[in-house]
Amino acid sequence: MGKGSQKQNNELRKKATARIHSLINAEALEYVANLKNDFLPEKLTNIPNQKEDSEIKRFLLCFTKLSDSECKLGSFNHGKTKALLNKLKMISNCEVRNKISIIRDKIYNNPPYSSLFKELTPEVELYEMEFADSGRIFFFHVQEKLNIISIEDNHRNI
Repeated sequence: MGKGSQKQNNELRKKATARIHSLINAEALEYVANLKNDFLPEKLTNIPNQKEDSEIKRFLLCFTKLSDSECKLGSFNHGKTKALLNKLKMISNCEVRNKISIIRDKIYNNPPYSSLFKELTPEVELYEMEFADSGRIFFFHVQEKLNIISIEDNHRNI
């Protein structure tokens, strides 16, 4: 094996290890790191440093601000449900630095969107993304936390 391919393999291993560590519960990772080295190879007990982790920050979906009264899911069918789940999966795989790829439009506190701002502080910037042609997800984000406000199966009348 040449030096170039060996270097590539090492880089891939580092990236895969960092991704695995980002998926594992921090408490479980700490527990594994504290196990005696007799049981686990050193590669498994090394916790990646914060620099490596910050390179691949992905969005975390948060539903704590989801408003039941704003969600309009009247005509959801199998196709729209699948499209919504695919969109949520795509968002959770999206790196924060590529946020522009998920934003359709910025939403302003004007009709017909005023009701979305009821529970938000004035400095919050609200956005929408599209799914299944006419479906919309309204959200804001703070760093990597993407807070979903409303999911609607049809676009609001403008």
